[in-house]
Amino acid sequence: MLVATWLDMADLARSAGRPDIALDRAQAALVLEPDSERAWEVRRWIEGDLARPAFGVEGPPVWFPST
Repeated sequence: MLVATWLDMADLARSAGRPDIALDRAQAALVLEPDSERAWEVRRWIEGDLARPAFGVEGPPVWFPST
């Protein structure tokens, strides 16, 4: 039950755009139950979020001429 609570809090933090806090909470769940498949899955999702840029624009900036 405690592991599920930590994972739910990790998922909420991830949804709120706080992957650093989410990773800490997922790690806490893994300390309590190292064999939890759900905990490892949530951790992989969070690490995937951290690997991607938070906000990024592909390509060069676009400039519009002034009139």
